[in-house]
Amino acid sequence: MIGSTTSASGDAKTARLDPGVGSRRGIAVTAEQDASETRLRPVAVLRDQPVLLYVQIRNQLVDAFMAGDFQPGQRIPSEPELARSFRVGRPTVRQAVGLLRQEGWVVTQRGLGTYFVGKAQEISLLGFDGLTQALRARGVVVQDRVLTSGVVDSPELDVLVVDSPGQWWIVRRVRNLLRNDRLEPLCVEMDCFPLEVCPDAQRIFERTNSATAVLQETYGFQIAMCDVATRAITVPEEWRDLLALHEGAAVLSMERINRAPDGLVLHVGSFMIRTDLVPLVERIPNPAVRR
Repeated sequence: MIGSTTSASGDAKTARLDPGVGSRRGIAVTAEQDASETRLRPVAVLRDQPVLLYVQIRNQLVDAFMAGDFQPGQRIPSEPELARSFRVGRPTVRQAVGLLRQEGWVVTQRGLGTYFVGKAQEISLLGFDGLTQALRARGVVVQDRVLTSGVVDSPELDVLVVDSPGQWWIVRRVRNLLRNDRLEPLCVEMDCFPLEVCPDAQRIFERTNSATAVLQETYGFQIAMCDVATRAITVPEEWRDLLALHEGAAVLSMERINRAPDGLVLHVGSFMIRTDLVPLVERIPNPAVRR
């Protein structure tokens, strides 16, 4: 899972993270670490909100994970317990837990329950341009289709705020995986380059199709820190067909502002990634992560 989480209302909490965040694997789960040791404090889900009920429940559980209310290997409340706590039906809870499982927050042991596996998961999407590098390193072919590009006054972000004036070159593309001889959409991605810092960004990106090439290889800039915001949201209608998702499906939305050691903004990016493919991404070692 990725750097920061959302509140029950869907508003994202943000965090500044070092891209070299490591990983913790091999969390042991035991029936002795029971959810009864932790008191979950659910906030009533809001039925008149555009955020789906199961996404609201997922967001509240992630808030609890990030706050340290659960320890790695500890069982979370059962489906009936969560249904009573949130006053929803079990199918809604099952969707929420399924989403957490897809994102890598929890694992389910048949006959024992569902367990929190830890918040320091290996993070592929936090490594700058690590998504493409990691997938290709495993032999997964990535094919991109540019949707729009051009010069704008400011990147379009929903949560984070860019504090760098001036014009930006922006490219938005849909990224597809070639799996079993067919293309499968993974995410819609937006890359934004400040022209004051990278005046040749368009020419270099169109030649290399890589944000890393624009910044690190050509200009020598190194990403030292990033502002990150992530949240689970309902797929926007404009991206639903591109991602081959049905109405009401959840996607993982991530925004990041990449900075130089002195805080200079070098690049802004955003992902809208299919949650059913997050486990594929998260399982792949990220070359950009320092061990």
